[in-house]
Amino acid sequence: MTDLPPGWVRITLEEMGLEAQPGFASGRHNRDGSGILHLRPMNVTREGRIDTLDARFVADQNGRRVNYGDIIFNNTNSPELVGKTALVNLKYPAAYSNHMTRLRCPKGIEPAFIACYLHFLWMTGYFRSVLSHHVNQASVSSKVLMQTSVPLPPSNEQQRIVATLDFYLSRLDEGLKGVVESKGRLRVLVSVLLAQALQGNYHGIDRDAVLPTRWEWVSIGDIADVGTGMTPLRSRQDYYADGTVPWVTSTLVNKPFIGEVKQYVTEKALVETSLKIWPKGTIVVAMYGEGQTRGRSSEMLIDATMNQACAAIVLKPQYENRRPWVKLALEANYERMRRLASGGVQPNLNLSLVRGIRIPLPPKEEQDRILSDVDEARSRQMRLGQALAAAEIRGKALRRALLTEAFAGRLVPQDPADEPASELLARIKAERAAQAKPQHARRTKSARPSVTGPTGSPVAPLTESQPAGRTEWPDVSCTPTTYEQGELL
Repeated sequence: MTDLPPGWVRITLEEMGLEAQPGFASGRHNRDGSGILHLRPMNVTREGRIDTLDARFVADQNGRRVNYGDIIFNNTNSPELVGKTALVNLKYPAAYSNHMTRLRCPKGIEPAFIACYLHFLWMTGYFRSVLSHHVNQASVSSKVLMQTSVPLPPSNEQQRIVATLDFYLSRLDEGLKGVVESKGRLRVLVSVLLAQALQGNYHGIDRDAVLPTRWEWVSIGDIADVGTGMTPLRSRQDYYADGTVPWVTSTLVNKPFIGEVKQYVTEKALVETSLKIWPKGTIVVAMYGEGQTRGRSSEMLIDATMNQACAAIVLKPQYENRRPWVKLALEANYERMRRLASGGVQPNLNLSLVRGIRIPLPPKEEQDRILSDVDEARSRQMRLGQALAAAEIRGKALRRALLTEAFAGRLVPQDPADEPASELLARIKAERAAQAKPQHARRTKSARPSVTGPTGSPVAPLTESQPAGRTEWPDVSCTPTTYEQGELL
């Protein structure tokens, strides 16, 4: 955007006369509304809006506040998120974190225009190019922020651009909100489909549920042999170097099938440890793992060993033709298996719990009909999911295109009658100069008479910068001293 429309200028935030003020850290906070709202990085969305759904409050007398019409800039976060910016539209003052910077515009500069442009720079990756890296986080200093260059239109045109963007982006946001909600409903629909597939109006694995005629309850231990694997000593390089034996870990069960692995062990490890080869067709259940892994299941398409985080389910010969049904039942059982897990910080399943999982078993012909219906329904859901994902991508592309046009001066028509931005800036500069306090010559300090208190002890006289009635000034340092755990969300 080197060629600017008539009346526009390119200028830095500092030259524009914006005021920048970082916030303050506060490790003590609450969610019960006691104190004052404390804005943090998670309160600025990826769409550039304030969201107080996860609101934290602090007891504070610091005095640093954001008001309606201010701009809030996320100065510290992960490299991906540093630079998120929003216009403050709260109807009441709020405090803000040391990971945020408040920007305040002089009269004639439209805050919504500046906030929107800064967030546009975040969307296009500008702040990733100027940030400083720290341990587990990154930051953009106030100095770097204030050197950010902005294409500034005349004041009236700023207002027209903001109004037009608000008109289109608000409708775009509503459309994308509908897409996100539809994706959530689709996930629920999949869960309902799995539950109903197992037993008509079935809504959970309940050992006391009444099954249809000719159905029966069986446990995994009744129809399969269940075992696990192990991890050979990591210190034994001869157990891993140039290994050719596939070794399955729990991270691989997040896909329906396991056709290849990332890690291998050697034949020597297979001979000298309790590792065993599990055959192709083994169903693998993650007994523990990070995030959503625990309770997931998958089917091996290869012969392989596995580690102790996995349970291997090898169906008995008479139940081989039930493998798709067992996989479906385990998938439907996912949430219950997670609840069955026991332990402390990281709850785990164990072989006994896996063997005891009960599933409804229908007659073979009914099983095949249900599986066919499930496959057809899943195909429709997959197509719908792909359409929703494509709509979300188009929405994001449209947002970027609108903003690109806006900041290139092509979204709204120019009006020759508008005061050029250069004249606006000259007036702002003149007003700032007029408001600046004149510098007085430094006076020579004169001796002050000593003052004594009621007990006769000397009392320090007041200084010129310290009014009567106050013993000290509050600490208004802008330097962050602590980082709050869990804040950078």
